[in-house]
Amino acid sequence: MGSVVLVSVVYTDLRKDAEDTARQQVRTAVELLDTVQVGGDGDYTIKPDGEVTSGVPAQPNPDAPESPLPTPSTDAGKGDGVVATSGDGRYRISSHINLAPGHETVTRLVAILIPGVLAILLLAAWLTWHAVGKALAPVEAVRREAAEITATDLHRRLPVPASQDEISRLATTMNSTLARLDQAVTRLRMFSADVAHELRSPLATPRARLEVAATRPERADWPRVAGEALKDTRQLQDLVDDLLLLARLDAHTPTPHRLLDLADLAQDQARRVEGLDGPAVTVHILDPAPLRGSRSQLDRLLTNLVDNARRHAGRMVRLTVAPRGRAHRAGGELRRPGHSRTGS
Repeated sequence: MGSVVLVSVVYTDLRKDAEDTARQQVRTAVELLDTVQVGGDGDYTIKPDGEVTSGVPAQPNPDAPESPLPTPSTDAGKGDGVVATSGDGRYRISSHINLAPGHETVTRLVAILIPGVLAILLLAAWLTWHAVGKALAPVEAVRREAAEITATDLHRRLPVPASQDEISRLATTMNSTLARLDQAVTRLRMFSADVAHELRSPLATPRARLEVAATRPERADWPRVAGEALKDTRQLQDLVDDLLLLARLDAHTPTPHRLLDLADLAQDQARRVEGLDGPAVTVHILDPAPLRGSRSQLDRLLTNLVDNARRHAGRMVRLTVAPRGRAHRAGGELRRPGHSRTGS
């Protein structure tokens, strides 16, 4: 496009120069004719070699009117000729516009531009290919490394280019993602190992009991075996619930919360252990203790506390419930504000 514009501008300028030259020639010829007072009126023509001859004007403009002027006037027609008329109208001189030098110059210019433009295009294509290939080289390195990473070697990381650009930030983000995946897979493996370890003993104990009873079915105390199997099943259920809770916590799964009363949860714990062997559990509710939370998680928390207390208590476990911010005396001990008390 630049070459086309250049050729067009050059051709226009050369044509204008040729027209100006022809116009100047006919003006000069009219002035000379007026000066030397050449006899005879009529039309004259300026040849390309500069000779002035009489005869028909060379391609005058038929649409341009000839108006006598005090000074010689020129008129460029639609053809390749220029006409000038003397001030008194006696002489009219026409001249061809010599466009041959302009055409030759434009032809030479085009002959130079065509190979030059082709060379520039080839150079630009090579530079573009080289620059794009160099810019995408880090992307290819990241792609190769990412293709080799599998679930067994998530510890590997992608190469981060030294340039602080989008590719560098992309590699850094992908490395962060790989780090999180590596941590998640490591936690999953540890969780699987913990599950296998924790379930081995609870499963082995009821299996051994059932196998012993099955070898001597006539001598086995089947109600007792069933009771022990039921107890083992409860332990397994509690263990599975604990493992599921750990899995949800590791996965950051949101737990639904609702308004609860801690006093009701404490009474449920007392009813849970009622009739079981071991220390009894009594509940002292000083005031309602509303709070928002997960009932299943709070039940699990209180169950662990009560079971630990009953395991170490001598005769009785006392639970005292009161809202935060008030001091109460429970069992002869002062409980500080902001703390609840699980007594033993």
